[in-house]
Amino acid sequence: MCRLVASLGGAITFFVQPMTGSTIALNSEFALNRPELQEVIDALRNAGLTVPALHDHFVDDQERLYFVHGFVWGMRTCWATRS
Repeated sequence: MCRLVASLGGAITFFVQPMTGSTIALNSEFALNRPELQEVIDALRNAGLTVPALHDHFVDDQERLYFVHGFVWGMRTCWATRS
């Protein structure tokens, strides 16, 4: 399955890197509050992405932000649309 849910956090970054043939590597990073973590991790895994990292960046943030990374390698037609 190649779909993710519509709302996956406040700050989202996707990096798409062409690989050999018609394959790509897709890396993503989501900045989330604690209540959002499990839903987004589950959505990423259900969509076929691995979650190789979960961490924070700041020491004294009052509403802690967590950064979740997602990764997948596969067919371009499934994971990205060419413009």
